[in-house]
Amino acid sequence: VDVTDFSENNTIEVYASGLGDYVYSLDGLNYQASSVFSNVPIGIYTLFVDDLNGCDKVTQTVYVMGVPKFFTPNDDGYNDFWTMRNLDPETNARINIFNRYGKFLTRFNPKFEGWDGKHNGQILPATDYWYTIEFDTGRLIKGHFSLLR
Repeated sequence: VDVTDFSENNTIEVYASGLGDYVYSLDGLNYQASSVFSNVPIGIYTLFVDDLNGCDKVTQTVYVMGVPKFFTPNDDGYNDFWTMRNLDPETNARINIFNRYGKFLTRFNPKFEGWDGKHNGQILPATDYWYTIEFDTGRLIKGHFSLLR
């Protein structure tokens, strides 16, 4: 399984081997002949590969990771923290947050709550901020998001 995430068009591509006549599903209900799923929303999926010749069905958990484009740290219980979504529990990553001038603000592990929009206890202004996500595999993701107040 090859997942392309952190994009406007997240995709999942399945590589099945053998002499089967395979169909594919991300929900176990709706199957397709194509082994490519396009425009997949951020989420955790159970991928089903079924052989129309009656052989066993194979399943695998697939993580499509991403980050929110904005957050609103106003203590209303919604979007109060900015962090990566749907991290595979077997994956280790570090997120670094920078202001628009490139000044380093904080680093955290996305397995925890996330960033609350503060630096050294001070509330930061509503503006765009930049991030890097460093995976132990060497993969590096860069982007930006908005802090809204």
